[in-house]
Amino acid sequence: MSKIKQFNKSKAIQMALDVFWEKGYKGTSLTDLTESLGIGKGSFYNTFKSKRVLFEQCIDVFKKNSINNLKEILHTEKDVKKGLLNYLKKTLQDAVNDQKHRGCFMTNISTELGASDTEIAQMMNNYYFKMKAVITNYLKNGSTLQNNTIKEIADTFITFFIGMTVEMKLQNNNQDQIETSIDRLLKSLF
Repeated sequence: MSKIKQFNKSKAIQMALDVFWEKGYKGTSLTDLTESLGIGKGSFYNTFKSKRVLFEQCIDVFKKNSINNLKEILHTEKDVKKGLLNYLKKTLQDAVNDQKHRGCFMTNISTELGASDTEIAQMMNNYYFKMKAVITNYLKNGSTLQNNTIKEIADTFITFFIGMTVEMKLQNNNQDQIETSIDRLLKSLF
């Protein structure tokens, strides 16, 4: 009788996310995934159906965790300027601490596949829309700003965030310059 290996699908998705994060979608082979997960190709296809299905599950997990992280950081600070500052500085510190200099998973996907894959582009737009909605609600509930100002701040914040995550990946040793840019951004917004 063959030995059946117990398989934790949630843990496997997180492991696969790390592979996709490091290598990108196109750079990740089926062998990379099966070796990382410690399963054979048959088990892989029985569990995930395809590389693409697994990739989309990784995106969903990252999106959920990222949005929850944003909410948690913002909602621990009543001062909206400080809350946004805390989120950007935490994002920056996470990138500085990342020995592999992987950048932001979602920004990486956007730059790799956004122009050539409409489904992925829609998933990325949905992610940034959800981020913007969290920020907009935070600003509405924590400030006396007008709606048009709140929209402008949320739009500018998301644009800065995306650019910052690309910059961190390209020049991870540029922490002081990025911190200065964060401070300038928030001074210009408030």
